[in-house]
This record gives sequence, structure tokens and C-alpha cells, in this order.
Amino acid sequence: MTYRDGVTHALPLLDVELADRFEVRGVRGADGLFDALLGLLPAGSRLVLEGASGSTVQGFLEARAVAPRVGVPWGTVWPEPFVRHLPVDVTTMGDVSHLANELAEPELCTHLVAYRDADALVVGYDVFTFTQPLLLAPSLGEPAVAAFCERLGATYARIPKP
Repeated sequence: MTYRDGVTHALPLLDVELADRFEVRGVRGADGLFDALLGLLPAGSRLVLEGASGSTVQGFLEARAVAPRVGVPWGTVWPEPFVRHLPVDVTTMGDVSHLANELAEPELCTHLVAYRDADALVVGYDVFTFTQPLLLAPSLGEPAVAAFCERLGATYARIPKP
């Protein structure tokens, strides 16, 4: 993958399947989502946003982007999507949350993934179509998942590995 530094990096590819997971349904939009993610994700996590549209939004994300630690499979086949990895910290998530409140969801992203080290924690491909669930790793813990869902007015179900 070639990143903004112009160098091609060989990164391990993140497994986003989450065969063992919590499925969250009823996320009604970006309003409050990024604040809730800040409360859910452990320190050192990264948030990957894919599909931002418009130069203003892309510039906003570019200014806050950090180097990726893993490769994340694109949810968009063609054309090559705009993808940035962001630190999950109070400042960045607050900025993203504020921007999300100003935009229609597809302007900010069509797909999102959060990870820590080499572990996928949150997977949301087409998350704002309201037909696909948001997938959460069981390592986040059911109490944290329940609090996350309560904050968003969403519901969840545990889907064990088959």
C-alpha cells in the first residue's frame, strides 16, 4: 500500500471478519457515534475512516491522520477510496464528532473500522445504510458494549463463533 509519505509499506492485513462478535443494530447516524466510540475503545486504538467526500472533509481528516499500523481491507471496490487512520483520543474524536454533526453521514465516511495493535475492535462497512450491523469484538466486554448501545439507543446480540 502506498501512503501519504509516498512510500509503499508492507503492512499486515487486519482480519475484519469477527466470526465471534456482538452485532449492534439501530445506530441512527453519526450523531453521538464518535463520542460513544471514544468511551468504548481502549487507549492506543486507531479509527479508520473510508470514503470521505469533498476536499474540505478530506483535508480535515488528512490533518489529523497518523501512519497506519495495519492494512485494512477496503469496503469500496472501485474507485480507490480516500482512507485515513486516526488516533482515538479526546481531541481527535471530539473534532470528528463535531464534524459529523455538521455533515450528512456519507460525506464523512461510508465504512469505518477501529483496531488496536493487530486486533479489529469495531467493523462498520456501510454502517450508515442502517441495514448492516456494526460489529464489535467480544474483547471489548459485554458491559462496555451494553453501555455503548444504551448511549446510542441501539440494541446488540452476541453472535458466537460457529
